[in-house]
Amino acid sequence: MTKRFWGPANEDRRSRQRLPADFYGVELVDGARYLRKISNVSDGGMMFEDRLGVGRPGELVEFELPHRVSDEVVHVLGEVVRVTKAGQVAVRIDSTLPVDVDRLGGSIDL
Repeated sequence: MTKRFWGPANEDRRSRQRLPADFYGVELVDGARYLRKISNVSDGGMMFEDRLGVGRPGELVEFELPHRVSDEVVHVLGEVVRVTKAGQVAVRIDSTLPVDVDRLGGSIDL
């Protein structure tokens, strides 16, 4: 029995650079607002923590993300593409973010 991989074990399908993040965004669900910790972000997606594990692949999500440079909030729509057992939810954003991802973060009004 061989223990050698004959190809890449796990290819990264992302074509855009991911940046580690540590800020909170607000998920909007049927008029309710849920604070979610964003753990990484790119101009085409993001990953957030949901310890209850209620996210499902294919589900549409809406977020408000804080912008460090201005006091404005960035609205994004996306689709859940992956949910891990550890509570990480990967989201593909429908269009690229309208701001540089390194300018996201900071405080946000609840």
